[in-house]
Amino acid sequence: MEERELERARRRAEREERRRVVEEIKKKEYSKQLEDEARRLREEKQALIAAQKAKKHEEEEQKRKQKLLIAQHREMLQKAAEHRNIQLLRYNGWLPWRRYMSEQRERLRLAEQHYEISVQSHLKQKCLAAWTNFPALIRKQHERERRREQFRGRLRDLVPDFSPPTIIEDLDD
Repeated sequence: MEERELERARRRAEREERRRVVEEIKKKEYSKQLEDEARRLREEKQALIAAQKAKKHEEEEQKRKQKLLIAQHREMLQKAAEHRNIQLLRYNGWLPWRRYMSEQRERLRLAEQHYEISVQSHLKQKCLAAWTNFPALIRKQHERERRREQFRGRLRDLVPDFSPPTIIEDLDD
């Protein structure tokens, strides 16, 4: 019986040893699984952080591009507004004003030309009228001077010390 008991104790010890070894193996595997799980979680966390950083960087890049596009759009709108204002000034302001000024200059030139023609025509008419009336005026003046001389002669006969004025033009007025 002792042998049996020894055999049982030996088997029990072997079982205990196997159970302990299996338990240690299980503990090692469990600790390895825990380490693997912790490493996997750390890697996932690092990957998640890297992904968040990449996403944040990408979002910042998108925002920067969006701001750049908005700035370019504003600049284009400003240039378009300036161009529109220039074109409006050109076609509704400057060109009509220039056209108006050239028309006014042309009208002024025509008016001056008409004035010159009118003045020349008027002067010609006056000269022609004076030229045609000149012989009649000369005759009237000679007739007037002849009558004055007759009057002076009669006056000398009446007034012996009479001296007539020497300037004839004074009496014409």
